[in-house]
Amino acid sequence: MFIGWGQQPYFSEYTRDGKLIYDVCHGDACHEGTGGGGGSYRAYKGAWSGHPTTDPDVVVQQNDEGVEYVYVSWNGATEVAQWRLIAGPTEAEASEVTVVDKTGFETAIEFPDPANYVAVEALDVNGDVLGTGAPSR
Repeated sequence: MFIGWGQQPYFSEYTRDGKLIYDVCHGDACHEGTGGGGGSYRAYKGAWSGHPTTDPDVVVQQNDEGVEYVYVSWNGATEVAQWRLIAGPTEAEASEVTVVDKTGFETAIEFPDPANYVAVEALDVNGDVLGTGAPSR
């Protein structure tokens, strides 16, 4: 069994019999007197690539200054490099508004000209579309 210890900078592996194979601490927090937290809550035993079966989540919201933003995330999608915002009066008349780099779990895209139709495409490093999401209205 392979275990990542959440917010703590440790991971361990045990045999089927419960024997500890290794117990690892990573990062600066492992050195005596430097405090806790390792900057990661995930541990992987090997390379992992996530391909969700759902569409990206998209929400359009206005901030306190009246500027609209499109917020997009796709939990588990590890190959997203950029997001392409598409908008227009209708789906048939929609076109690319902008392409932005993914900035973490959720990416905020300024949306200067609100439209009736909005969609966001997840792009990989080659610019290929991995999935498309639209806000629920």
